[in-house]
Amino acid sequence: MSYSHKQGQWVWERLVPILRAGGCAEVLIDRERFRAGRGVKGQMDATQDQADVSLLVLTPDYLASDYCRHEMARALAADPDFRRGAVLPVTQADFRRR
Repeated sequence: MSYSHKQGQWVWERLVPILRAGGCAEVLIDRERFRAGRGVKGQMDATQDQADVSLLVLTPDYLASDYCRHEMARALAADPDFRRGAVLPVTQADFRRR
């Protein structure tokens, strides 16, 4: 899962539990897999290489992040035509009435 940590609470508390409740896939997320003292991009790449699908949580914060854009570029390079179903872009939006 690729997301901006500015949306971390929503990802950790809402999206991950929903995906896990479905029981159809293992969720690979930095919060549970990364280790302190190791290079972030190397850990990102290694985790992404283990995944069959890259779920990209697209927000303005995501697109502004060098780390997120790095993961997105790698995901798109692996499935540039979206034919393999290896990239799953989702948006996180606030649907509350204003």
